[in-house]
Amino acid sequence: MKGVFFCVSAAILLTICHAERELLDPAIPRDRCGVTVASNENDVASLFVLGNDKAYYFMKVDNEEQPLNTWTSLGGKFAGGPSVVRSNDGRLEVFGRGVDNAIWHKYQSEPNSDSWTTWMSLGSNHKFTSDPVPILSSEGFIHLFAKTADNSLMHKTQFTNSTLFVWTEWTTLGGSLTSQPAVMLDAEGLIHVFVRGPDRALWHKHQIGGQEPRYVKWSEWQSLGGVLASAPRVPIALNTVNLLEIFVRASDKAYWHRCQVASLPSNEREVDWNEWQSLGGVFSSGPAAVLNGDGLIEAYGRGADKAVWRKNQYLVDGVPKWSNWQSLRGITSTGPAIHVRPDGLLNIFVRGVDKQIWMKRQLGVENSTMSNSVWKSLDGSVLTEAFAC
Repeated sequence: MKGVFFCVSAAILLTICHAERELLDPAIPRDRCGVTVASNENDVASLFVLGNDKAYYFMKVDNEEQPLNTWTSLGGKFAGGPSVVRSNDGRLEVFGRGVDNAIWHKYQSEPNSDSWTTWMSLGSNHKFTSDPVPILSSEGFIHLFAKTADNSLMHKTQFTNSTLFVWTEWTTLGGSLTSQPAVMLDAEGLIHVFVRGPDRALWHKHQIGGQEPRYVKWSEWQSLGGVLASAPRVPIALNTVNLLEIFVRASDKAYWHRCQVASLPSNEREVDWNEWQSLGGVFSSGPAAVLNGDGLIEAYGRGADKAVWRKNQYLVDGVPKWSNWQSLRGITSTGPAIHVRPDGLLNIFVRGVDKQIWMKRQLGVENSTMSNSVWKSLDGSVLTEAFAC
């Protein structure tokens, strides 16, 4: 009788757990990342990871593949991965979603420092279901975006009261999100937000600025179409013609992109979007895209073979074209994170199947092909957790 009771109870428990999982994560892409990379004011890369104890850890890595310290704990207890932005005064600021589903942050005591403040909450009136996404505005204030339990987009920003930076209350920007947001500044310094909607299309909301009278307001949500199987990604800089470009993994497991094209000004709308274009490939992670030192975009992803793959733009008579996909090998467990070095070349970081962070470094172009170092394992004293991205 006890055996029957145990089996029935276990079945009920599994049903409840399954129902809760579906309730919390309805058809949302399960892209996984393993490391977040940010540049200190002195251009040294800082890596941030989620440890298996749910704390955040960081490490500095110089531009010659040499760790400048071992993993150092930043403490805390988190349900998601770290998001990092460099503030107006040069200090790195780290944000995360705690196990209480509130947003927490801490920052360096001074630029390039290994000393950090204590963790501080940014309010507990809302329960968040995505990692926070920060961006530094053209006015030098950090703006923060995250998805709440009702799938709407929330926004919080810094302002100054003449003596120090303080934060606004959380305000809603509406929408219905099935991914965490991607954010970017345009050439006029206005913020653009991209998300995946419940129809699996890409949706876009952006700031609109006016001169006379002076104002900055938010547009309505606009669908950019597509059938997304990942959260949208944006490069860390504008493309060669100073316009926005967005990358996604689509339902065919290939990477696709769409970019703005110039058009005649009309009613606060000065750009249009071209049609979706496929970059091909078969991927098991969302894309990573960066602007390299030549002002051209490079796209990276984790292939179906668990290796990292790269595709890059090159110029033909001044027009950007895309190369074929090139394997960088490796056996990874998450999508890659990319760091642009001061020399314009890239460092690639991934989480391996051993739960450690690995690094590959671009060496330069030889015979029209980019040469890379071998994969190198960094300090293995911390086992890292993958996190949704």
